[in-house]
Amino acid sequence: MLRPATLIALAVLIATPAAAQSFLKDLAKSAARQATEAAVRNVMTPEPGGASAQAGQPAGAKSPAAAQARKPSRTYLSDIAKPADAADKKKALDDFSTYSCDDCEGGRGYDSWARHGLNMVGGHAFEDRIGALPVGGSVSWKGRAANGEITVVAEAEHDGFPCKEVVWKMTKPKTKATAERDGLFCYGYASSYSGKETWAEIY
Repeated sequence: MLRPATLIALAVLIATPAAAQSFLKDLAKSAARQATEAAVRNVMTPEPGGASAQAGQPAGAKSPAAAQARKPSRTYLSDIAKPADAADKKKALDDFSTYSCDDCEGGRGYDSWARHGLNMVGGHAFEDRIGALPVGGSVSWKGRAANGEITVVAEAEHDGFPCKEVVWKMTKPKTKATAERDGLFCYGYASSYSGKETWAEIY
């Protein structure tokens, strides 16, 4: 494209004002056409390494790998995967600590129900107590048929959440028989209905 100074010089060289005006209009149309063609070429030709350069992927689309890298593995504590045998081990510990009682629903109670043994029924007092324990720390309670203890054995991250790995242990004072199971408490939003992050028992 000609520079403005060059255009002025050419206009001066043209003999009549009408001819000069016609000459400048032609130059302006030519410049506009070249600019339009250049813009079309830029749109039709993808930049190297751009999203549209990937086969089968429209311009501006994000690669699946990039999208997956930003997606958290879990959103809520209720999404954390539990061991396949977690429910069976919990039931086994409950069965081990069963005692008969007239004032219990169904005529049976369970010393492994730590909330009752620690008098922390309702709210998050029980979970917060476990969450505040350091590695090696424990809580214990006395039951009717067996005494209970929960000990934090490790701090670890599970699916992006800070967690306390624990061991539940029940001991029958008369026979010295014991039973144990693993457990997990984590900190975060328990579910989509949670208004704040708290400690929660996962299993």
